Amino acid sequence: MLATALAGEEGISELFSYDVEILSANQSITAETMIGDKAKLVILPEEGEGRIVHGMIAQWWASAVIAQDLRQYRVRLVPWLWFLGHSTDCRIFQNLNVPDIIEQVFKTFGFTDYQMSVSRGDYPKLEFCVQYRETALNFVSRLMEEVGIFYFFRHDEDRHVMVIADKNASFKPLPDQQLYYAPDGRRRQVTQWEHGYDFRPGRWAHRDFNFETPSTDLTATEKTVLKLRRADAFERYDYPGRYLQKSRGTELTKGLMQAEEAAHQSAWGTSNYARLATGGKFTLAEHPCESKSSVYVIRRVRHQATDNTHLANVTAEATHYSNNFEAIPHDVPFRPMRVTEKPFVHGPQTAMVVGPTGEKIHTDKHGRVRVQFHWDRYGKHDERSSCWIRVSQAWAGRGWGSVHLPHVGHEVVVSFLEGDPDRPLITGRVYNGENEKTMKMPDNKTQSGLKDHAGNEILMEGKGGSEDIRVHAVKDMHVTVDNDREMHVKAHLKETVDKGQEVTVHQGYKETITEGATATISDGKKLTVTGGSTVDITGEYKTTVTGPTKHSSTETTDIHATGAGTYTSDASLKFAVAGSVIEITPTAITITSGPSTVKLDASGVAVSGPKISLN
Repeated sequence: MLATALAGEEGISELFSYDVEILSANQSITAETMIGDKAKLVILPEEGEGRIVHGMIAQWWASAVIAQDLRQYRVRLVPWLWFLGHSTDCRIFQNLNVPDIIEQVFKTFGFTDYQMSVSRGDYPKLEFCVQYRETALNFVSRLMEEVGIFYFFRHDEDRHVMVIADKNASFKPLPDQQLYYAPDGRRRQVTQWEHGYDFRPGRWAHRDFNFETPSTDLTATEKTVLKLRRADAFERYDYPGRYLQKSRGTELTKGLMQAEEAAHQSAWGTSNYARLATGGKFTLAEHPCESKSSVYVIRRVRHQATDNTHLANVTAEATHYSNNFEAIPHDVPFRPMRVTEKPFVHGPQTAMVVGPTGEKIHTDKHGRVRVQFHWDRYGKHDERSSCWIRVSQAWAGRGWGSVHLPHVGHEVVVSFLEGDPDRPLITGRVYNGENEKTMKMPDNKTQSGLKDHAGNEILMEGKGGSEDIRVHAVKDMHVTVDNDREMHVKAHLKETVDKGQEVTVHQGYKETITEGATATISDGKKLTVTGGSTVDITGEYKTTVTGPTKHSSTETTDIHATGAGTYTSDASLKFAVAGSVIEITPTAITITSGPSTVKLDASGVAVSGPKISLN
């Protein structure tokens, strides 16, 4: 194949693209054999070594047959990274830093032609990082931009290598390290050179929030090193900063300020030096205004070339090559601007709560849970499916509030702070076909309440005429009132205790019954009173005992009636004081004191004793 024309562009943190027109005697080359294949292009100047461009064919055009039975084709060469723009996914990465995530993405597609020129220890692990409805290219691009990583491509004979870097030391000299300014167009020369400067703000500021240290001010500010008039009055401020420690916020804010400073000045030029390549360093000599010791880096370059030497009877210029480039000072740290948009979650989603096998409630000290998102094709519905996610509660005070944890298998509503897929927050719960409501609907549509997994329940019935509140404790129930408790029942109160009941009153106890009381005790009653007992009854007092009755006092006993007093027994009455006894039976009354006895019965009075005295 013979190349007749090319137009190509490449830049730092940009995909290169070369459109090449070619001629071939093979008039039946198909796209199936070309697209996706590797290709090498060599730009050969009239003097010196050529420039190699290695890429992969992304597009193929077949044109008409022209003179000499050659068919014209057009091909577009791109880097392998370009193909990542044709893969969209939703994928979760956990506890990995940005370089590790980038490598995992590249590994997914089988690409290994990259050079990771960063110190991995400089990048903290991200607890939760989501590729959400975006291309793999968009995903890795924005991650690099967020942390200040840039890339460019090195072209070899048989491959092109993506150089991933974060320091200017990764920029290497061009094959000819010194270029010459010569408007007359001599070879290896810069024919035009223009140095431009742009206004930049004087400060960058960030702020974020860490719920584990909510009182900590995470504001991070970085001032520019540029000496620009009025710059101090202008500041770029953004929230959230996507960091949880102030030290990390300071690093990110410094990188953003460096990106502004790197965009402050550039040099634009034209050249006939074909070996200009992105990331290449050079100095410029023989310029009337530029120092020959100043080192520049190619930020962006556009190549144009034609070669008609393969065609007969060509009257136009047979060959031509030129380029336009942008260069930046090497002594200014380069950082890419954040230009790749992060996906936005446009509303809440639902997800399933997950945990280890056999564990019904999986949580941490903050009451957070893990979920499996419906869009996640890689999660295994276990404790590794997501990061810990905070759960919204009805109240959340310092040591007070409500706590209702979602259980494994529950469906929850997940919102995202600032619409950021990396910052989920559970804001609700919903029933589904497998987790049905506690009340059968619509039959019990007037009911509401709470019921936990054990069966503890508060049920409220709001149906007219059947209004009811029911409380059910599966096992124990404890109620503590720090001050007074008052209960008013306007109709009947019924309490049933299947086993024992114990009431302890540490101070006074008062019970008032206005319309009579009935107490039925089936298996005995024991009453112990310490400190005296008084019973005041207005009206009749009657006690009926179906078994024996016994009254015992360790001290004196007084019985007083202001009216008449009556003791009645169908069998007998007996009064005893030590050895003296008065016994009354239906047929006799016997008085005994020691050996002396007086007995009264229907036959008369009988008196006996050691000595009988009658007055």
